[in-house]
Amino acid sequence: MLLGGVLLGGCVRGGGALRGPFSRGERAQDLFGRLTGSASLAYQSQAHDPRYVVEGTGHILHQAAPGAVRISDWVAQHGSTLPVYPTQLYESLGQLVLFVALLYARRFRRFHGQIFCLWLMCYAVLRTSVELFRGDTERGTLHGLLRSLGASGLAEAVPLEAWFNISTSQFISLCMFTFGATLLYRRIRQAGEAAGLSPTVGGTGG
Repeated sequence: MLLGGVLLGGCVRGGGALRGPFSRGERAQDLFGRLTGSASLAYQSQAHDPRYVVEGTGHILHQAAPGAVRISDWVAQHGSTLPVYPTQLYESLGQLVLFVALLYARRFRRFHGQIFCLWLMCYAVLRTSVELFRGDTERGTLHGLLRSLGASGLAEAVPLEAWFNISTSQFISLCMFTFGATLLYRRIRQAGEAAGLSPTVGGTGG
């Protein structure tokens, strides 16, 4: 969720990653901005993040490099997290827009299951887009997923720094979009075939 660029395969691409307005202190805040006695989730995550960040560009690295500082060390030194995007708000707003759009699309539904197929595809796009602004390790990546499933060989083919080392949610979204598109295509074909056969059946009966 680091500011200043697009997260792709575990790396934030773009400048100004450490100059955004959404940095978080050590203690969490309630709904009204009052400090609580517990550490914020962002602080807990970044305080133990072993990766490195290049302060000038915001690039996130899995290995030490010139000009890069360990994220946990940066947090300990500054007493706050790196600036983050409010991705929860992004997804909430996106879900609201998606709900209104699908509610309107329901008026033009041609067959049962059409809205469900559209939701699968649209939510997959929404979630994938939101994931581009996240950088926390808790979300997981395709590399880690393959390794956890025991497919070490496949995991090695997906390096940590690779652009195609997408997050776990993006991988699931890809599967959702593919399933929704396939189901929608089949239902459209079935609806078209049924519409083509209906007059013939009716004429025969007459």
